[in-house]
This record gives sequence, structure tokens and C-alpha cells, in this order.
Amino acid sequence: MFSRFFIVGKQIYATTIHYNGKTLKGVIEEIKMKSAVIYARYSCEKQTEQSIEGQIHECTKFAERNGLVIMNTYIDRATTGTNDKREAFQKMLADSDRSQPWEIVLVYALDRFGRNSIEVAINKQRLKKNGKILISATQRTSTNIDGSQNLDGIILENVMIGFERSNGHSTKIGSQ
Repeated sequence: MFSRFFIVGKQIYATTIHYNGKTLKGVIEEIKMKSAVIYARYSCEKQTEQSIEGQIHECTKFAERNGLVIMNTYIDRATTGTNDKREAFQKMLADSDRSQPWEIVLVYALDRFGRNSIEVAINKQRLKKNGKILISATQRTSTNIDGSQNLDGIILENVMIGFERSNGHSTKIGSQ
């Protein structure tokens, strides 16, 4: 038995040739890859595009290491994370309400998704209702890429959101 892999559009297929007595039979199977969108944000004018570039770079490296296909990127510039009234963030949430072909929201760090723990919980629940999950490229989250739960990730998420909110901005990529 041997396999060949090929890509059509954003789908990966495998052709498996089985030797069964005298006959060869080809089987095409679709291999389901997880798909994601990146959400990046910086808070104030003191930060630069390097902050966004750095976040996207780290998220892209994480996606490559974990076999994720990036479908889209949502970016909010010079926008606070203390509330969810952010244009790109709201577009991402609205897109998640529609049947979008992605399953994961990938952020550099949890505070990029939000700094208000109540709104973070509400928005994560909205994503969950839509069959989507939130994953951080640099921090352990409550849910793994495969959808399984992390008890320590649940605790760490809440601690990190509270710490970062009380301690000020923690993401230093591109800060001046």
C-alpha cells in the first residue's frame, strides 16, 4: 500500500493504492485540516505596525507547526481591549455567526482577544455556540486545537486576563 497527497483549492486529498490479490484499487479520501483566522490588535498610538506584524508572524509559525490553514486575518489598530467595540473584532464575531469555513480564532496572546473577563467569556461562548474555539499562539488556553479541554488552561486563562488587566499592557511586540 502507498499513498500520494495532493491539494485542490484548500482541501488535501490522499490517493491510497491497495494491492489486493491481482487487482489494484485507488481510493480518494479527504483529509480534514483545521482552519483558522488570526485576530491581531494593538492598543495605542505608541505601538506600531511591527506589533501587528509580530503577532501575525508568531500566529503563522504556530499554525504551521500545528497543521492549521489560515483563512483570514482580522486586525484592529490603536484600539483598546477593555471592551469588545472593535470593528475587526465585531466583523470576526459576525462572520463566526455565519457558516464560515474556519474553526479556530488564533491570537498571539489572550489579552489580544480582550481584557474584560466578562466580555471575553461571553464572546468565547458565542464562538463555541458557532462551533469555533479560541487558541493562543503563546499561552495555554482552556481548549486544545482538537477541542479537548485543559483544566490548567482554564485556570491560567482567567489568571492571565486578570493579571494583564491589572498590570497594564503586556504585549510588547513593536512597542516603542
